[in-house]
Amino acid sequence: MSHLCLVSATRERDDAKIRKLVNDGLNVDSIYGDNPPHLDDMDEGYNPLMTAASLGCVDMARLLLDLGANVHATNHFDFTALHVAAMMGHLPIVKLLLENNAYPNVFDYQEWSPLFYACSQGHVEIIKCLIENGAWVDMYADDGRSCFHVLRDCTDLSLDVQEELKEYSKSTRGLMREY
Repeated sequence: MSHLCLVSATRERDDAKIRKLVNDGLNVDSIYGDNPPHLDDMDEGYNPLMTAASLGCVDMARLLLDLGANVHATNHFDFTALHVAAMMGHLPIVKLLLENNAYPNVFDYQEWSPLFYACSQGHVEIIKCLIENGAWVDMYADDGRSCFHVLRDCTDLSLDVQEELKEYSKSTRGLMREY
């Protein structure tokens, strides 16, 4: 139950309660919920930093990091807070996590990195930020697709934007293969 309190306090943006719970000995990286999580509960399977990342709440994420949250902590699906922030489109959180040494090339249970999630949702500025911070663009997921295959499948982006991102990747890193 105390794990839920910490996640709830994060969701409520109650920094005093978060500080108290952590000072009382609650692990700031505690994951709330079952193993594996039930998909009908948004917070289930998330630690407080992942919850802050999902909400785009920079102040809460910064507080949790200051209290010792592990930027590399994973849940039951090997998601990190960086996966969550990239998927949800929260660029300020992505930047904060990277500034705190989040590794951009961490892979989840299906071999997707945060870059794959940003591509799947069409988050152009996050894609650029991750590439600038060393995200590998020439990796393949367990289904055989690269992040640019995923980007191509994103119906929210025009072909012009997709081409622009490919060119950006080439000029920034020189790692892009033709697909």
